[in-house]
Amino acid sequence: MSSILRRIREWRKHKVELGFQRKWVKLYTNHMSKVLEYWRRYRFLTEIEGYVDFQSSRVLDVGCGISSLLNHIDAKEKWGVDPLMDEYKELFAYGKAFRFKKARGENLPFPANSFDIIVCSNALDHTEDPKKVVDEIHRVLRVGGNLILTVELFPETDKTQKRDLAHPHALSEHELISLLRNFDIVFHKQSHFIGLYNYVLYGENFETRKLEHVLVAREK
Repeated sequence: MSSILRRIREWRKHKVELGFQRKWVKLYTNHMSKVLEYWRRYRFLTEIEGYVDFQSSRVLDVGCGISSLLNHIDAKEKWGVDPLMDEYKELFAYGKAFRFKKARGENLPFPANSFDIIVCSNALDHTEDPKKVVDEIHRVLRVGGNLILTVELFPETDKTQKRDLAHPHALSEHELISLLRNFDIVFHKQSHFIGLYNYVLYGENFETRKLEHVLVAREK
C-alpha cells in the first residue's frame, strides 16, 4: 500500500475512533463507577490485583483512550499513550496524576525497562501492526513485569471476515500465543463480550456469545 493510501486510511480510522469517543465521553464521565464495576465483574480486576501491585508500580496504558483503567486505580506513576491523545485531552480531564504522550503502540517513546505494568485493553486489534506493538511492550517492560491484556479472539475459520475501520485485525488464539512468545501467561479467563458502552447503557442485557479474553502475561 502506498504511503498516501495509508495516510488516508489512517485518517478515516482516526475519524471513526474520535467520533465514538466524543459520543462516549459524557456517558463515561457520568457513570465511572459503572465502568469500574465492569472491570471487576467482566475483566476480573479484583483477581488481577492478586497478581500485580499497582500502587508501587509505574504503569503504562497503551492505546488508553478516554476510559483508561488508570482512571480507576492508584499507582506510583501513571502514563497513557494514544495516537489521538491530544484530541482526547480536549474532551476529558484525566487528572494531575495521569501523564500523557501522543504516540503509537508500534513506537513507544520510552527507554527499555521503563515500566512495571503495562495495560492494553481492547486496543491491540485497533493497531496497524500488533506484532510491533507487543514487541515494543516487551522492550519497555522490565524483566518480570506484567502485561494486562484484554483482547477479542476469532476462530481461524473467521480470518477472512471483514470487521471495520477501527478494527483492522481479527486475531486468533494461535496468533496471540505467537505474539506473546516472550511472556509467560500467569492468568487467563474469558467472559462474555459486552463492552463498556453497552454495559453502561444496558447492563447484562447486552451479553453476547462473543468472548473477551483477559490475560496477565509476565515478561520472561
